[in-house]
Amino acid sequence: MIKKNVLICGEFSYTPLGRHTLAFIETLKDFENIEIYLNVVVSSDSEKLLKKLLHNRSCKIQKISAIKKIHFAIYTHLIPDFNDSNYYHSLKFEKIKAVVNIVYCVFDGTVPPLHWISFVNDNFDLCVTPSKFIANTLTKYGLSICCFSLHCPIINDDYLQHYPELDHNKKFRFGFIGTIDFKKNLPLLISSFSNEFLQHENIELYIHITGTPDIIMKDDIQSSLEIALHKNRNIIVTYGHVSQKKIEETFVSFDAYVFPQKITGYFTTIAEALSIGIPVITSYIPPLIEITDYIESENNVFWLKSNKFAPAFANFSNYMLLGACFECSQTDLQTKMRELYSNRVYLFNKDLIAQRKEAGKKLSADKLKDKWRALIIPDIFQISDEGHGIVDGTLCINSHLHLKYQQIYSKNEVPTTNKQSSDDTQNKKPYWYEDLPEYQVIEEFSRYHQHLVRSLITNKRMHIAPEYSKQRNLLFHLNRTFSLAYEILTSKSEIKKTVKTIILKINNIF
Repeated sequence: MIKKNVLICGEFSYTPLGRHTLAFIETLKDFENIEIYLNVVVSSDSEKLLKKLLHNRSCKIQKISAIKKIHFAIYTHLIPDFNDSNYYHSLKFEKIKAVVNIVYCVFDGTVPPLHWISFVNDNFDLCVTPSKFIANTLTKYGLSICCFSLHCPIINDDYLQHYPELDHNKKFRFGFIGTIDFKKNLPLLISSFSNEFLQHENIELYIHITGTPDIIMKDDIQSSLEIALHKNRNIIVTYGHVSQKKIEETFVSFDAYVFPQKITGYFTTIAEALSIGIPVITSYIPPLIEITDYIESENNVFWLKSNKFAPAFANFSNYMLLGACFECSQTDLQTKMRELYSNRVYLFNKDLIAQRKEAGKKLSADKLKDKWRALIIPDIFQISDEGHGIVDGTLCINSHLHLKYQQIYSKNEVPTTNKQSSDDTQNKKPYWYEDLPEYQVIEEFSRYHQHLVRSLITNKRMHIAPEYSKQRNLLFHLNRTFSLAYEILTSKSEIKKTVKTIILKINNIF
């Protein structure tokens, strides 16, 4: 069997996006017929891991020009910038002459960057995503290359070895750990905990925020914390980058994990919590509900009702991207926390812990590596990957391999391209919010706003991206007035015309 050269490009770190790069390395490094080359940006907390991999000859760092032939080039954390179409994180993207160019697409939102989709269509042969939600959304908005969803493996060996036990001599700890932005809903979590457990000295909430939140978000958290601490002193919030070992020590100290997310692209931290064996409280939103592919929710995942639709802005590629998010209520969050705590003894029985750990095992690199290898290295099918094929006018790896993919991955994990879809499939809307008139207005706003920013840069009327403070100022005002705006807009007969007028006026102001 011919040895395959696989080039992996991206961020090399323990951050949420950096871990996708680690996942590719972890799932492919033990196969003798695969040679892994890296073109990565290495964070300081990951330097020891990289040295270990290089020492064990699990991968190599070498100039691209020195590699005789690249069979697969894999890009993670790909975010092209409006100002520079070749911008790729801290790497410079270049069209590598590989047999297959693969992109691992991640974004948090409901309306993806349209220029991003064009960039992927023009430069890649295959798109892989960490959730069916992202795959469906990208396909809906024009992705024409072959697109698969493949849940990211969790590097969870240490978590799986840990066995949680209730210690009645210690405080019961609800916990959260992760990066921070408005989507994490931390002010709601702080307020909910403070109100629900006002009289309970034996329960605490521990929040660790990795990295540094922006000023507005930090002020929001601090304000919520100051109010909460007047009622309840059992809330701990820490900030900053810490070692992966420290993160793991903090995570395993939790008795329950709380993740009231408004919108996201994947469920990595939920899977990590289940690997530890602890119950989870989280939002019933796409793609978090995809965790039910691996575990029964009852007594393991406590879902927060998240059917309140709201507009949301994300700072993406140096401009504000308008989309939707899903709010949960403080009442429901308090109820779920109370329910979990009241049943804590039962929730920590051996059978339930085993169920959670089994879900963690299913999502581990060890269990998913064959599935990932089947996608990346198709020799397992004894099918040549030399050359490409056309399936209904769409470029794929090759037609035979495409059919094999459909046999391995369930049908809804392999969204068909627009050209391959039947009329029924094209008209079907997989998510409830897509039929709402409010969402249709938001979608139109986002499309026109993206078109406007793109045209300004193309015409060289905007030489630099808007300042971050101005973007935050715009977000601050629009996020509080948009609910009134779309109520007015939905009553208009000419929505598109009204949207364009409003966007132009906003642009003139800022």
